[in-house]
Formats: sequence, structure tokens, C-alpha cells
Amino acid sequence: MGKAIEDVRKKLRFLQRFIDHESAKYIERAPTAGGTAVDLDESIFSWGDNSYSLAPITLQIKAGDFVTVVGRIGSGKTSFLSAICGEMPLTGGRGCVYGRIGYVQQKPWIMNDTFRENVLMGTDFDEAYFWRVVDACALAADVRLFPNGDLTMIGTNGVNLSGGQKVRLALAR
Repeated sequence: MGKAIEDVRKKLRFLQRFIDHESAKYIERAPTAGGTAVDLDESIFSWGDNSYSLAPITLQIKAGDFVTVVGRIGSGKTSFLSAICGEMPLTGGRGCVYGRIGYVQQKPWIMNDTFRENVLMGTDFDEAYFWRVVDACALAADVRLFPNGDLTMIGTNGVNLSGGQKVRLALAR
């Protein structure tokens, strides 16, 4: 009887976490609004009750800005970026992301497909724009060395790329 009760308790805890997650409030998303990309006003983000929270953040990032987040280990950089990407609940204040933002994670995901498709991710191929992006991400010299150029197959998880190439590929995406 004790094991059955413990199993029910585990299921109830799981359901409660699911309900809490579904009812959580996250940063708002809206179409492009003037020159603003991210607008946070005393925004507080938290992973949950009695869990890690970020101090209130007031920040405005203009559209087109290239932003880096730096800080000491454990200072909340990844949590902050998770919050902006809509993965960390907003527990206070107000926050909105306007339009689209690009985010290159610490361990980029690479498809088992061509270099080109790893950049395009299903979007239309505009050759001039594609090569401008590849060049801006310092990948042009790498691509010239690939056996089939931008049509070279990239192995699962980017097995045939260096760590730097993986990050720059994700940035190009």
C-alpha cells in the first residue's frame, strides 16, 4: 500500500509542476515596434518558488543592435537569455520582445545536412545575402576549404566542424 501511495504522490507532484508551468507568465511577444527590440521594465524572472531569481532588470535594446552578455560564472547570464527567449517565467514587472531576435547558444545545434541548409534552416536561398552572412561570420575561408563548398554535408552534431566553426555557423543561421 505504501508504494502505491508514493506513486500517486509522485504523479501529483508532476501534475502540479505541469500546471504551474502552464499558468506561468512569460515575456510578451509583439510585432516590430519602431526601433525597439527588447523592452524590460523592472522585470523579475524566476525558475520557480524558492528557486533562483534574477534581480529586477530595466533594459531597452534597439532593433539592429548587436548585444553580448558578459559576467562572472553563475551570475545569471544564461538565465537572463533564457528569460528573453521566453523560457524563464516572468514573476514581476513587465517585459516584451518586439519582432525577432537571434540567439546563439553555448552548445549550438547542428543538423546532419549541408552547410548551406544549416545556415538557411528551410528559408529561401538568396545567394548574395547568403555569402554576405557567411563572410560576416568569418566562415568564407572555411567554406572554400570544404570538399563541396557550401554543399558539403555536415555530420550529426557538426562532427566534422571545429568548436569555433559550429558557433559561427549557428551565428550565421
